Amino acid sequence: MAIQYNLLSVGYKNSSGLLCRLTPRNAGVTLTYIMEVDIMTIADMKIGTSGKIKKVHGNGALRRRIMDMGLINGTEVSLNKLAPLGDPMELSVKGYKLSMRKEDAKMIELV
Repeated sequence: MAIQYNLLSVGYKNSSGLLCRLTPRNAGVTLTYIMEVDIMTIADMKIGTSGKIKKVHGNGALRRRIMDMGLINGTEVSLNKLAPLGDPMELSVKGYKLSMRKEDAKMIELV
């Protein structure tokens, strides 16, 4: 007998996995599983690599500030340097150098 599932909720778990909660139709049991999803962000880049921005996550003033710095969809960015402890990071964007905290860089998804 095949069990049919209803999708109740989908959301990101950490920055690397997708959390899905499924409930069988004729049962009172909720099953939870994690499906790994590769989401590359600027914070995951290695020195000397580059990538193209796919999406800027977040909302409010922080998202607006990031977009005002030129980090918008389709923009090419490259990682030049990291501070000795890894934070902040120096990026090249549209011909200028930009320093950014890793916490903020995790909100910017790359292709």
